[in-house]
Amino acid sequence: MGAVAESAKGLLIPSDGFFQNEMLGIKQRFDDILDFGEMEVAIDAIKNMENEQAQTPKFEITLPSAWGGGTYEIFDTSLYMKYKKDAHLLISAFMWGGYILKKYKQVPQWIEGS
Repeated sequence: MGAVAESAKGLLIPSDGFFQNEMLGIKQRFDDILDFGEMEVAIDAIKNMENEQAQTPKFEITLPSAWGGGTYEIFDTSLYMKYKKDAHLLISAFMWGGYILKKYKQVPQWIEGS
């Protein structure tokens, strides 16, 4: 009877480290697909948005030598950075205004109970 119990235990109970190895495998597959390195750069950029001393983002393109070579700036954000706080406030106000208007239009439905 002991051998049967040991066999059943071996089939039903995973070995030590099984779940840890599986989770590491899943994490590795997601890292390969999603490339979280770029996500970390984006998160850092978002964290530094309110930092006045943060360097302005640069949008540049590097052309191959067959097309003239060199690095060219596509979009200059230095002008935007001066008005960033005001622009974000204005954008947020419009978004909240639209949301509140939408909810205000739904009030009669709430009162009817439908």
